Amino acid sequence: MIQTHTNPQPTNPIPTPVIDKLLKHAIGTEELADYFINWIAFCYQYRTAPTTAWIWHGVQGTGKGLIFARVLRPLFGDTNVVQKRMTELEDKFNEHLANSLIVNIDEAHISNSGKPGMIMAVLKNQITEPKITIRKMRQAAQTVDNRAGFLFFSNMTAPVEIEQTDRRFNVGLFQREPISITAEEVDQIELELLSFAYRLQHHPVDMRAVRTPN
Repeated sequence: MIQTHTNPQPTNPIPTPVIDKLLKHAIGTEELADYFINWIAFCYQYRTAPTTAWIWHGVQGTGKGLIFARVLRPLFGDTNVVQKRMTELEDKFNEHLANSLIVNIDEAHISNSGKPGMIMAVLKNQITEPKITIRKMRQAAQTVDNRAGFLFFSNMTAPVEIEQTDRRFNVGLFQREPISITAEEVDQIELELLSFAYRLQHHPVDMRAVRTPN
C-alpha cells in the first residue's frame, strides 16, 4: 500500500478510531501517539532512515503486536517490513536490512544478551547512518542506502540502556494494563487502513521532530 512522496495536503477527514486507540494505548499518551504519527509518516513518505528509533514497552496485550501485524505490515508491505527477535541480533549476517523500511526488534532486552556492548554499537550504526553494510552468507559485503526505521517492542521496563547523551531513542510510557478491544474493533482495523494511509501520505512532516527524540 506504500506510495511515493507527494506534497503535504490537508489531513484526511475520515477518522480511524481503532488505529488511534491502539496507538495511544501502546505508546502511552495522545501526545506521544501524535509524535509517532509524524515519525511514521516520514518513513512512509520519504523511505529513508529517520535516524531515531522508538521503544514501546508494557505488559502483554497492550496492542504492540496488533499495530505491527494489522497496521504497519500491510501499509508498508511484507517485503519492506521485518521482525527480528532479540536473540537474532548476535547473528553477523544482516541481509534483512537491504530492503527494509520498518525493522521491529521484538522481545527487546539488550542487557540479557551475551554481547550487549556489541549489539548496541551495531544498532546505533543501523539507526543513524545513511549507508549500511549488508553481509549475506557466502557473499561479499555490500554498502546500501539505509532506509530503515527501528521499533523496539518489549515487556521489560528498561529494554534498552540509553546513555544520557544518546539522542537516538523515542520512548513510550510503560503500559501496565492490556488494552480493552473487541473482535469487532480488530476486524475494523482493515477497514481503516486506506484512511490511515492517506493520513500518513499527506501529513505535513516536521523534520526536526523526526530527528529529535521526545
